Amino acid sequence: MADHASPTTTTEDFLGRLTDAHCHASDAFEGADPGRAAGAIGGLATGKVCVMSSSLESQARTADLAGRRPAKVVPAFGLHPWFVGAVSLARAEPIDKRTHYRAVLCTKHAPLCSPPTPGDRREDEEALERWLDGHLPLLPTPIPLAGFLAELRVRLAQVPGSMWARSGWTRRARYKVAIAHQLAVVRAQIDLAVELGRPVSLHCVQASNEILGLVDALVARWGRRFTGLDPSPSTTSSPGRAGQLDPSTPRGINVCWHSPSLSVDVLRQIQRKLPQTAYFSFSSHLAVLHRPRALPGDAAHSPHETPALLDGQYSPRALRAIQATPIDRLLLETDHAADPSMIDEKMRTIFRVVQIARASAPSGLGLPSLDPADSNSLAAQIEANWNRFYKGA
Repeated sequence: MADHASPTTTTEDFLGRLTDAHCHASDAFEGADPGRAAGAIGGLATGKVCVMSSSLESQARTADLAGRRPAKVVPAFGLHPWFVGAVSLARAEPIDKRTHYRAVLCTKHAPLCSPPTPGDRREDEEALERWLDGHLPLLPTPIPLAGFLAELRVRLAQVPGSMWARSGWTRRARYKVAIAHQLAVVRAQIDLAVELGRPVSLHCVQASNEILGLVDALVARWGRRFTGLDPSPSTTSSPGRAGQLDPSTPRGINVCWHSPSLSVDVLRQIQRKLPQTAYFSFSSHLAVLHRPRALPGDAAHSPHETPALLDGQYSPRALRAIQATPIDRLLLETDHAADPSMIDEKMRTIFRVVQIARASAPSGLGLPSLDPADSNSLAAQIEANWNRFYKGA
């Protein structure tokens, strides 16, 4: 029987095989010291970091960081849902700033909330006007969607190894960007990603219905170019057309749900809709309910410690999602936006959470067996997953 390598001697080895699939190193130090951020990345044991753009301003910072550390940084360009409010769908220019934000901001997301009464609607509109009185000068000047997409196309073309970043939608914040606006911006960005054949990272908070609806709409629009799946005979327009697709047609783009706050049911629905292209990336931010008194180092772990480590420290929802994710579709991330020198420790944390969760899965889930002492086997699997996701192999 082959001996497993000692965890105490493989920590840096397994980190070197991993890619942080989602971090915000370009926002470290408030984006003001790219040289320091690049230096910290260069000193990481973690093999690579996928650096996500988020705001309009961070696109250039991400490109700069990738230029400083090309062997270490995978750049990703695109807008976080917090910032899509700065993009206008209006075709005419100039864009009136107040009119724009009055149209895209809301306090509630219809139709999932109860329809407001006329009095409630008037009260909300008045509150928004007061909020804009105090905050409008602080909001970014809106830019047309067409202009942003043109710049995004140029950045993706200039960096062939780049991917499309962190778009999606969220329901958080006092004044939210209307879901319809968020969806319009994310759809436009994904259309560009499909056209260019780039992998994408999706963000979704408290919007499971929207994410499933978006997937269905993209499948209907792009077919194999989005899903990687050939149409079944029942979906072809005439007999005999199945299997006669142009072999040069691209076969799907890979989609990673970053820090997915999804139920197991929704996660499995996504897997059924996108069996060849869906990936799920888990972070310690998502999984850790509170910082453990002392997260044991590799040498301290044994299979007998598993229940104590899981009990009360980690989100049951996140653990169930980790256990439900096919092992060949699982990625790791930090979602870290501060000093990049902290990325290694955060990667160790989520790696250990995944290792313990998979080893502790209830019987009947059909998961491959996993020795909690064997870091390298899991690291090798996650490394292969990243290469398949990123390179489309």
